[in-house]
Amino acid sequence: MKNSLKAFIIVFALTSIAVFAQQQQQVSSEQLKNLKIKPVFTYDEILFSYNLLNSVEITGSEVDNFFAARDAFAVVIKAAQGKNKKGTDTDIIEMDIQTAQIFINLMKRAKITGAQAEMYKKIQMIITEAANASKSQVK
Repeated sequence: MKNSLKAFIIVFALTSIAVFAQQQQQVSSEQLKNLKIKPVFTYDEILFSYNLLNSVEITGSEVDNFFAARDAFAVVIKAAQGKNKKGTDTDIIEMDIQTAQIFINLMKRAKITGAQAEMYKKIQMIITEAANASKSQVK
């Protein structure tokens, strides 16, 4: 009887721990879905990103994702028009983590020249660092 009670307590404890861990994982996944990142770009980088997205060939099923990624940059470009912004001035492109991933995936398909490689790599780094910073705030 004593052994049965011990076994029950151990099974109950392990089950409780597993359920708790699964709930925490679901919360983390949900939080990541809604996570906003705020990478800081120069206007030169913003325009490069916008033009790069416009150069990528997409399929019909990607249209909504394409618009989500491109619009994140278009909003800032439109707001900056008429404000005499220089290419070296900075601004924040706010987007959710899913849009950032779509942007990175579309960027990977773009054809660039060797001269554009440095700008391309810098933009990838800015997005990655902003995502990592936002993820660390969730934990």
